[in-house]
Amino acid sequence: MPDPSSTLTPGRAPYDMMSPATVTGPQPGTDLVSRVLCRWRAGTPLETRTLTSGLMNLNWRVETDQGTYVLKRVADVDPRALRSQHRVVAALAEAGIPVPVPLRTRRGGTYEVVDGDHYVLHPWVGGRHRGGLDLGHGECVALGRTLAELHVTLARLMPPVQQSCYVPSPRAEDSLNTIERLLDVARTRPGRDSFDDLVERRLLERGVLLSRLSGHRPPEVDALDTGYVHGDFHSLNLLFDDAGELTAILDWDRLAVGTYAGEVVRAGVLLFALRDGHGLDLDRVAAFVTGYRSTGGLDAAQLRSAAYRMWWERANDFWMLDWRYQRGDLPCGDLFPAAAALVAWWTDNLADVTEAFAAR
Repeated sequence: MPDPSSTLTPGRAPYDMMSPATVTGPQPGTDLVSRVLCRWRAGTPLETRTLTSGLMNLNWRVETDQGTYVLKRVADVDPRALRSQHRVVAALAEAGIPVPVPLRTRRGGTYEVVDGDHYVLHPWVGGRHRGGLDLGHGECVALGRTLAELHVTLARLMPPVQQSCYVPSPRAEDSLNTIERLLDVARTRPGRDSFDDLVERRLLERGVLLSRLSGHRPPEVDALDTGYVHGDFHSLNLLFDDAGELTAILDWDRLAVGTYAGEVVRAGVLLFALRDGHGLDLDRVAAFVTGYRSTGGLDAAQLRSAAYRMWWERANDFWMLDWRYQRGDLPCGDLFPAAAALVAWWTDNLADVTEAFAAR
């Protein structure tokens, strides 16, 4: 297949949190959906419903006289990268990976631009989202095996990538400066409320933690196996049928070069974090990693290193507050309490978490 490496750049996917591109501004209505949909041979819209799950792209379920589809408005994407992603997804589908392939437009492409926005149309895929905490032990093992099979297939389909891995890690000194800036905002914001009180308390705690652990920064060069990864493997991007079988892996916008161990750890955190943020379900994490290692072949040292690095990244990550205070994005800010609680718990249980991610 065509080499997409010039347009799918090495990504941040393995280690950062779910860097947001939230839907802002007025929501497009039915008239716009109809105007966009006519770019495909998909029939006349009969019913349109906005899908509300997720932080990034805006999606609609559209029923027409020819079938049911998902129309997606893609945020923050370069057209060349979008075409490359679509070529990769098509190749994965041909290889047997359960991925929905974009439908061709009347002009033969895989996306259309309307009023400056990029749109993609997929056939509707049956199934439902299942949280990681709703999966049984065997299902966690199977899901880990699926991620490993995905990595193996991507490695077979895509061109080789350089294996030396430079992974920049944040400096505690820089994070302490960020904390001071955010504390000033929270303390002086007009209409200060209980959320600002919580932010102040959590930031003060984080400042103490980072001052104490400033010498624990991970190295910036690590011997981690590198290749193409999905970049956002979590519950909202997975569909299951009523029998518990995986029917689709969705949202390939973050397809990029990254470390396999980094994606395993990031997926495990997003899938198995307790709902109140006070920990991870380490039994499910271990089952997921066991499934991955039964197929993927990562050694324990790489997984331990990736888990430690993810902990450090999260301890130094404040994007949720930046988005809340600088951009007025309240939904992103609302993620902060649970994220902060998880950092505190993870720090207290660092050895146990690291070993869970190295399970065999």
